[in-house]
This record gives sequence, C-alpha cells and structure tokens, in this order.
Amino acid sequence: ALAEFPLGEVVESMRIALASPSPSTRFAAVDAIGRRRALGFAMPLLSLLEHERDAQVWKAAVRSLALLGTPDALTGLARLALVKRSFLTGKGCSVEQRSEVVRALAHIQGQGIRATLERIARETEEPVRSEALRALQEPMSAAG
Repeated sequence: ALAEFPLGEVVESMRIALASPSPSTRFAAVDAIGRRRALGFAMPLLSLLEHERDAQVWKAAVRSLALLGTPDALTGLARLALVKRSFLTGKGCSVEQRSEVVRALAHIQGQGIRATLERIARETEEPVRSEALRALQEPMSAAG
C-alpha cells in the first residue's frame, strides 16, 4: 500500500515501518522502497541489513538496494558480498547471504558493476566466487 501513495506523503511512514517489530511490516516497507525507487533510502536499507534476522526481509532489502542502484547501494552491497561472517564477532554475512547479494548485483546496470563483480570473483571463496563469475558471463546492458 505504501508504494501507491506519492513518495513525499509516505517517507516518514516508510522510515517508521523499517523499524517495526513486525517482519511483515518491514517487508512491506522494503518492498515499497524498491518499487518506488526511493533513492534516499539506500543508507537506511543498508543499516537494516546489519541487524535484520528475518530472511525474507533481508532478501527483499538486498533486492530493493539493487533496484535503487545508487553509488551508496552499490558500495554497500559490494561490502556485504566481500565480508565473511566472523565466528568471533558475528559480523558479516553467511555464504548464502553473500551469494544472494551477488545475484542482486548482477541485476544492477551502470558504471562500475563489472569491476565490482570482478573484485568479488577475485576476493571471495566458493560458492560466492562462482556466483560472481556466472554474473560476469551474463550479458550486462549499460554495465560499466
């Protein structure tokens, strides 16, 4: 429903929804942000990913960041793909999450995406590396 209203009228509602204790509310906000291409939400989505525990909300946030395609979104997604989960700190992403990020990056069109995927292919382990190599083999229109 949030995606159907003028963006200026729902910005604050989307910010509140991102902090909701309800995964379905967070999912709706994340989905609306992506569908609306609400560019100003790249950093709030990246912040959400740092602590999000619901897998569906996490995946939706990654997809929405890819749809935004801003430099902040691209940089944040690349960092997520590159940082392994640490057993000591608990920071970083699982292999499955990092593979999901690479699949999302493959759908971004714009400058720098090819170099980002090449870096991920060089600096990560399997199966994340294979996802990046697969993405590099697919045609990327307007990719740089």
